[in-house]
Amino acid sequence: MKELLMIPGPVEIPQAILEEFNGQSPAHYGDEWTKLYLNLIGDITNIFNGDGKSYLIPGSGSFGLETAISTYVSNKKCIILGNGFFGERLKAIATNYASELDYVKNDTKRPVDPGKFIEYLKKEKTQVVIMTQVETSTGILNPVKEIGKIARENNIFFILDAISGAITEELDMEEFGVDVVVSASQKGFSCPPGLAMVTVNKKALEEIKYSENKSWCINLKVWEEYYHNWFSWHPFPVTLPTNTIKALNKSVEIIKSSGIGEINQKYRRFSDKLREALEFLSLELYIPKEFSAHGLSAVSSSGRFNCKDLKDFLYENCRIKVASSLGEIGEKIFRIGHMSDAQIDPENVKLLLKGISDFLIERKIDHDLDSALKIF
Repeated sequence: MKELLMIPGPVEIPQAILEEFNGQSPAHYGDEWTKLYLNLIGDITNIFNGDGKSYLIPGSGSFGLETAISTYVSNKKCIILGNGFFGERLKAIATNYASELDYVKNDTKRPVDPGKFIEYLKKEKTQVVIMTQVETSTGILNPVKEIGKIARENNIFFILDAISGAITEELDMEEFGVDVVVSASQKGFSCPPGLAMVTVNKKALEEIKYSENKSWCINLKVWEEYYHNWFSWHPFPVTLPTNTIKALNKSVEIIKSSGIGEINQKYRRFSDKLREALEFLSLELYIPKEFSAHGLSAVSSSGRFNCKDLKDFLYENCRIKVASSLGEIGEKIFRIGHMSDAQIDPENVKLLLKGISDFLIERKIDHDLDSALKIF
């Protein structure tokens, strides 16, 4: 039985994108490849309504985060607004670069509070603010637009970790006041893992010249040098994962054809339906619906079972993978990814709901599977 990935990355990949990924890897240089690369980074920049440039960084999303942070935070004062495991990761990365770092911890079951940021700025000055768009460990959607407005009014550089929010959530760099967006291939872009994207606006593009970053391959100053000096055949400093980039190019074609606004709404509609179905299964979200992201759902056991047992049951009996959480909440919740067309396909969703129902029957927990299935 084929394994079905219903986790928040890597996602279950749609067939059309998977077909682009398979086969012989093309060379990462030359006229044809350079044209594809340059068109693709332009398209990614446009998807986020940026007016600068995008860079395709080999590695996971964390490589993109470290590239952005090392380039823009080195020897600067920085504040991180965090409310979970991945906020802490931002802190762990930035600690290695910032001259001074403050971490404002927010309630882990609520979005980052813009008021805390305002209060901080009444007492302290900072040059850079960093935040997750979606705190992946809990599925919280953070208030990017509100934080961006405050950052812009105070002339503070804003780096956004959009790894779990890109494509499934609304994100407009110009309107939201974001200077740098970091995303990755294996989530909302519906591609295999192995590629991070760093998208910068004009202001951030100019700032690269003054970066005090001492690293090499995770330094956008180096990437800019190669972009200009080797533009015609190799406008990047390292070998790129060409199959993943081919897949990403197909994904972007689909996004452009559908329209990013319609895609945002599609995931919003789906998440509402899934959460209604989960209620029929006598399950509830770990955090309130109004604070929840639209590309994943974090579901609580409400103390009635160990989520690891559910996770193991689904895999052993149905070959379906869901995820537990990270950090201190660990096995108290399980997370369902719905970040790709394959993950929101009704037949795949029904398989998941039936598998959860079988587990609940075994645990003698009352629920209404028929009503849940009728939603899809």
